[in-house]
Amino acid sequence: PLEAMACGCPVVASSSGSLAEVLGDAALIAAHNDHEALANHCDSILNDHMTAERLRARGFEHIEKFRLDQFGEQLMQHYRLAVSRPC
Repeated sequence: PLEAMACGCPVVASSSGSLAEVLGDAALIAAHNDHEALANHCDSILNDHMTAERLRARGFEHIEKFRLDQFGEQLMQHYRLAVSRPC
């Protein structure tokens, strides 16, 4: 879903696993077994230009949180903290 957002594609996803947490408010989310809600979300994107554009814009903003350089820096901060603690 993050790759789709990076390409400007509005995202519909299930709330299974960590998808809802990872996607936040940048996607339309429904329970994995709620086929009607998932279909309605797809319909909203296909037929409501404003909804699709809003999700595209949110998606582009949201993926900035997952940039590799930011991830690397955060990972290094955790490593530094871990090695600075006494055993």
